[in-house]
Amino acid sequence: MRYAVILAGGSGTRLWPLSRIRSPKQVHALLDDETLLQKSFRRVRGMFPPDRIIVSTRAAYVSEVCGQLPELPLGGVFAEPIARGTAAAIGFAALRLGQQDAAATFVTIPSDGFVRDDDAYLRAIDSAFCAAEQGSGIALVGVPPARPETGYGYLELRERDPALYSAVPIVRFVEKPDRATAEAFLTSGRYLWNPALFVFQAAELLRRFARHLPEHARALASVSPTFDAESVARAFRAMPNVSIDVGLLEQLDDLVAIPASFDWTDVGDWRAVHEILACTARDGNVVRGTHCSIAGSGNLVVAPSEKVVATCGIADCVIIDTGDALLVCSRDRAQEVKHVVRELELRGLTEYL
Repeated sequence: MRYAVILAGGSGTRLWPLSRIRSPKQVHALLDDETLLQKSFRRVRGMFPPDRIIVSTRAAYVSEVCGQLPELPLGGVFAEPIARGTAAAIGFAALRLGQQDAAATFVTIPSDGFVRDDDAYLRAIDSAFCAAEQGSGIALVGVPPARPETGYGYLELRERDPALYSAVPIVRFVEKPDRATAEAFLTSGRYLWNPALFVFQAAELLRRFARHLPEHARALASVSPTFDAESVARAFRAMPNVSIDVGLLEQLDDLVAIPASFDWTDVGDWRAVHEILACTARDGNVVRGTHCSIAGSGNLVVAPSEKVVATCGIADCVIIDTGDALLVCSRDRAQEVKHVVRELELRGLTEYL
């Protein structure tokens, strides 16, 4: 049977100060009245009934997740006791789904992706399921790049200009190339963005773990069949903190990608938020709250409703005011906000994290 596993355990440090350790980006309504988590759930509801949708999240977020997704049945949340990267989260999901359904196949759904064409999105996922079920047990969805993006991962394909929704062998993964390399990727016709939409046969994934991620495999094998909190916590502590891409997928030579047609954006930083919303903004200024702008454009301003933000001669900046914290940065350096979070941690200012 097919399942969807929404990955909602990240802390979203590049979207500080709105995204915090106790209230991460996926539970916030960054783009409209719907949170990123709710958008992800609504999107996959077009293919899966609620009892075949799982949300994998940090134990500290379970209450918030359940409150935002009342359709989720009891047992629809897999709680990660500590953050150990996507390899641990996905391996744990495979273990639990495999126990209840020996033929389980599932797709991973990052909770921070923005998609403009839900139908094309679901068609691509369906094609990836078919490819995984008929092939090696693993298939990926890729998105044709719309620009020379340096903040995304890429998949290099064996063929140039492959047909949509057809399985194409993957040659290699490339993480966050420089500008010149990204421009070459864009013109080559052999590269796709990697939106982390992965389809796995649960049993096959665990076999791959045994071969390529033995520490993860041993830890998962130690989990009690009842999935009691103590054995799960012990297993997570024993697993190295690594992504599924680096820990497993980049080691495999039999992977295929499904080229898709939907527009996709990783809502990973404030530049991405501005990019998504700018098409409806006056003068390119995206505003949540009250903003008085003199000779400025291309800004993202988020502030409490009771506060006015005035700017004069400011362009292409991010201004985020949450009451107890204020972020001001240029839009093209939005990826570096994570360094602010790291610096606050080093200074012991943990009350702002």
